Amino acid sequence: MELNHNITNVAEFGSGYGTFTIPASKIIKGTIITIDIEEEMIKRITERTVHEKLNNIKIILRDFIHEGPDLKMKV
Repeated sequence: MELNHNITNVAEFGSGYGTFTIPASKIIKGTIITIDIEEEMIKRITERTVHEKLNNIKIILRDFIHEGPDLKMKV
């Protein structure tokens, strides 16, 4: 992906440990909404977000396959 400082908001499905999320949040000027179904992944990415003092990541625990992303309320 070609992310840059002109990108406002990004949605990520299946964040895992935040391998993409953390670096991307440092590039874009907006917010990353990241969704994962696994509680352990949510816990890990939350810890990393706090540790790196990143405030532009919104983390959602959700089964987006069965429940849909519900992003209109999160942006």
